[in-house]
Amino acid sequence: MKLELLGFLIYHCHMQVAVREYNDNDQEAFIECIAQLQDHDGLLDPLQRARTGKDFNAEAYVRHCIEQHRKKKEMIYIAEESGVVLGCITGIIHTISDDHLERYPSKDGVIQEVFIHPDYRKQGVGAMLIQKMEEYFWSQDCSTVKLDCFAKNQKAHAFYKKLGYEDRRIIMLKSRGNTC
Repeated sequence: MKLELLGFLIYHCHMQVAVREYNDNDQEAFIECIAQLQDHDGLLDPLQRARTGKDFNAEAYVRHCIEQHRKKKEMIYIAEESGVVLGCITGIIHTISDDHLERYPSKDGVIQEVFIHPDYRKQGVGAMLIQKMEEYFWSQDCSTVKLDCFAKNQKAHAFYKKLGYEDRRIIMLKSRGNTC
């Protein structure tokens, strides 16, 4: 993985992508990233359960993320080049205590949102963001890193598999009126 990333940096030396922690100057771009991500996911959903466009309050969602970030409960990284935001990633740490009846205690990193502007996909930016978040989780003594991937988002699923993520659980859904 690190060699692939290094190869990307050498091959794409004209791109000076930096991945850094979110700051308040990023708020407008972060809102735009989250709104585009929600719209993208919503368009993939044949059941149309995800709020999109004017029905999704990206500002409120981002305010919540920023509040959690300030409380050190959520990490947000931004990828940028020459002051232009290319994408973002958010993650939290989830701790399972000893009194959990079904699972052994653990401390897991959970990637919640990953967005790369369409013009910068397949150029290594997503891998850089994920690597940065993984490094953060490992530094916090997490034993695993988890993420959700919408089943209809096959490109994202293939991307995560390429980075070493494995299918672990499948969540199935049946709508009312959907009979055999």
